[in-house]
Amino acid sequence: MATEKQETNWDVLVDKTKTTVSENKVLFSIGTVSILILAVVLYGMIGGDNNAPDFTLKDTDGTSFSLSDYEGEQVVILDFMFSTCEPCEKFVKEALGPYSEKMDNDDVAILSVSVFGNDDEAELRDYAENHGWRHALGDSEGDIEIAYDVIGTPKIFIIDKNGEITYPPPKIKVSVTTKKQEKELNEPGKVKEKRFSILPGLIAISSIFLVGAFAPESFMNHFIVFVLSCFIGYMVIWNVTASLHTPLMSVTNAVSSIIIIGALSQISSSNLFSLILSGFAVFIASINIVGGFAVTKRMLGMFKK
Repeated sequence: MATEKQETNWDVLVDKTKTTVSENKVLFSIGTVSILILAVVLYGMIGGDNNAPDFTLKDTDGTSFSLSDYEGEQVVILDFMFSTCEPCEKFVKEALGPYSEKMDNDDVAILSVSVFGNDDEAELRDYAENHGWRHALGDSEGDIEIAYDVIGTPKIFIIDKNGEITYPPPKIKVSVTTKKQEKELNEPGKVKEKRFSILPGLIAISSIFLVGAFAPESFMNHFIVFVLSCFIGYMVIWNVTASLHTPLMSVTNAVSSIIIIGALSQISSSNLFSLILSGFAVFIASINIVGGFAVTKRMLGMFKK
């Protein structure tokens, strides 16, 4: 006599959740979309940025202005120079001057900022009369040179209407540390700050809600097994010790081993397609494992005298 399956609290919770979601599909969809939009906004806020540092200067006409005045209105070509700089003058004659005659003044603005204290107001005013765009003296403290990392002239920045620097592109951050510095960074008492993005987590949670709301029960059972398998596989693969292998060979051989285990569990299937696919997987993964050992042996042989 078949015994009736006892309903657990988990089953009750799942049934109640499915009922609630199915009765409020529109609200659930709106909530999911809202979560995704919030994730994108937060990602933009906490992610890296390339915003141009704002500044306020006085041009040769005596008018104060800020870089932010152009935001949303014009693209800014920011030119760091001084009047007696020969490369600056060559750049103006060959590039900036001809471009200023053809550009759309409603869409693009050129700002030339004299730096390093090489010009006074009168000198820069006389220089600016020969050019049709705004000129200004940099601040006396040199803050603008520091903010834009100006160590030579001419130096050009192109700033879009959103206030972000599009040229030159952001520098690739390369960490150059000595062994002593590395030791100090790895001391137990020092905590290295890490930046995390919540976007992947929010996307994953939203995806799970969608799957749980609309997928059939049979699919959910397979889905849970799949997620657990991914987690276990990740932990197994990335905890392999690279002793006689290079790290790459260790990881690829670990992946191949898991593939073989999965294929062997299906190779006894009565389904012809599963049998062929499993055999092919075992064959390819075996080639990878044997090849990994062969390559490692050859690499170790290069270090023999």
